Amino acid sequence: MHFYSTVTYQSFSDEEPLQHLAQQILPQEAFSHDFLMHSLLVLSALHFIHVHPARRTQFAELAITHNNAALKRYMLALGSITRGNCTASFACSAILVFCAFAFPRLTDGGTEGRQDPVEEMLQVFTLLRGVNAVIQTSRAGILEGGLGSLVRNDITKLTGYPPQDVEVVLEELKLHSTVSSTDGEKRIVYHTALQLLRHCFGISVAAAGDEDIAQLADCGFRRVPVSSTAP
Repeated sequence: MHFYSTVTYQSFSDEEPLQHLAQQILPQEAFSHDFLMHSLLVLSALHFIHVHPARRTQFAELAITHNNAALKRYMLALGSITRGNCTASFACSAILVFCAFAFPRLTDGGTEGRQDPVEEMLQVFTLLRGVNAVIQTSRAGILEGGLGSLVRNDITKLTGYPPQDVEVVLEELKLHSTVSSTDGEKRIVYHTALQLLRHCFGISVAAAGDEDIAQLADCGFRRVPVSSTAP
């Protein structure tokens, strides 16, 4: 927890208000809700591996142990969301999504021990539905809590369009999956995922402006190679 409160919290955002939420509000909630505490420890362990890759094996085991504990306790909490635990449930659900994206990197770039990429994404989508379920059932309670500022604006009502160069890459990926994939069901999954990704980029443009979304795309999306093999 020391690594989280001194280092990891800074990775949430460069903005001081969000860093305050991560460093102060989340730990306060976690001391009262063990599922959130476990999720913070998962995140901290994964971040530690990123910073100190030589200690990957030791902290990978810790991350997996805490992730299993967080998921088990979080699923129990979902069955009885109240004003007392809705903030912690919302935070835990979002953090577990972040961790789900990070876990595949524990293999150090190799494929041994990795799940099928489609299975990995299905897990992410399942966790995302959990985030939405908590917000939809407990929005009023979350708004009253320490993380209320994160859900005060309903971005689902925003509409926008991705930057042109991002749109080009999305179309290239759609064409590639259409031509290369022989599995009809997987092709539908790919196209649906691309459609949702386009929608997310559009929302981001409407919420943050084209300049901010361009910075996000520069993190690697525009450099995604379209290989000659089937996805």
